[in-house]
Amino acid sequence: GCVPDEIVIVDLKDPVGLASCCGRARLVLNCTGPYRFLGEFVVEACIAARSHLMDLCGEPEFYDRVLLAHDDAARAAGVLIVHAAAWDSVPADIGTLLATRHARDLGLLTQSVQVYHRFHEISVAHVTTFEAAVHGFASASAGTLRRLRKDVARKFPRPPRQPHHRSLPQRAFYWAKEHHAYAVKFMGSDVSVVRGSQRLLLAQNHPELCPPVSVFFLVETTFGMLLVLIVGTLFSILARFKWGRSLLLRYPEVFSLGFFTHNGPSKKQLAQASFVTTIVPTCCPAKDPHAVPSTAHAASVAIAGPEPGYVATPLLFLAMAHTLLEDLDVLPQQAGCVMPASMVGDGPALQGLVSRMIQGGIAVQTGIKFGANLGC
Repeated sequence: GCVPDEIVIVDLKDPVGLASCCGRARLVLNCTGPYRFLGEFVVEACIAARSHLMDLCGEPEFYDRVLLAHDDAARAAGVLIVHAAAWDSVPADIGTLLATRHARDLGLLTQSVQVYHRFHEISVAHVTTFEAAVHGFASASAGTLRRLRKDVARKFPRPPRQPHHRSLPQRAFYWAKEHHAYAVKFMGSDVSVVRGSQRLLLAQNHPELCPPVSVFFLVETTFGMLLVLIVGTLFSILARFKWGRSLLLRYPEVFSLGFFTHNGPSKKQLAQASFVTTIVPTCCPAKDPHAVPSTAHAASVAIAGPEPGYVATPLLFLAMAHTLLEDLDVLPQQAGCVMPASMVGDGPALQGLVSRMIQGGIAVQTGIKFGANLGC
């Protein structure tokens, strides 16, 4: 309900004007995608203006490209560039950090982490998300993302995996008995974001916080699972070809069975929807890293809130923004390209962020058991 103090209109292709605009703020919040087409102009302007930047980006190609092209300049300018600072991918990234940190405090070594998203009463989303997915799949199919990741690995080599880490089985879907639902591989940016955070957490000497991670979303019925398989298969086939992408972009409602629309969800639909993200570490005792691992319920974390895309997203975004501005002096890295967990690190800023999330209406609980009700 806040009225903006003023509205400034600047052409993205006017670098001087854009830098002048960005320079009026300590922190610029970029809410406009697809970032692969529109985001890099703002990154360059913020670096030139020495203003911090935070975005909602869930596009791995974009933040990998920014890391390669602009991390050095951002560090030199003293500018933080924070990606994926909302539902993509704060629950998964911060939740993984909280779970592994709590496991460590319990005297456990985390061998792997599984993240599960459960959605309630979500029936409609805006077509912009669908468009970003089409372009992202096209980039992955063309090998662009794979080449970028190889370049990132060369410039920012990852230390060897810890001896107690265990690779996770690569499954497209399976019946998750403990959740009473099908667990389907989540094709969003969460895994990429968590790995990006782990790269910096390792540099901050926290290998115990950096296990292999897999992410799933939960589908409660067999009929729903069949719809996911049909839509997912059709999407993956069409998105590989230019003519197929044209069809997908022209008829998003048809190819998503009405889920993605140009109007987006109504106020009633937003009010009814919610999410719960459960982060489940598999651990062994720190004194016996070769012991048979087991699910560490005591270290599990659940993060829950209202409708993720349009209600929880601004709550998470603002919690991240206030943390950057108010806790900047205690952040482990005060310049360069970071993800949510690597921005706050294993220190006081993490607790500050969690407190702000809770104050904003996002529930965060540790030691949660499967199926527990968080009131969302």
